[in-house]
Amino acid sequence: MLECANPACRKTLASSPELHEIEFEIVSVSVPVSDDESGSWDESPKREATRIFLCAECAGTVSVKIGPGGITILPLNS
Repeated sequence: MLECANPACRKTLASSPELHEIEFEIVSVSVPVSDDESGSWDESPKREATRIFLCAECAGTVSVKIGPGGITILPLNS
């Protein structure tokens, strides 16, 4: 069973009409901590697909943001 990704809700999602899927593709690249040329790092992008699901009520009342800390779900009025 799927759950609403809103931490304030967590409603169990059983049917398609109440299920809102949001898919993200996160692309990241490793970079060095310093400008020292002797260090090596991988500059090839890493791609990761992530999905979250919201119930119909939360889909209209929250915003979903991606940042360095991951996916954040906040009320629209914040």
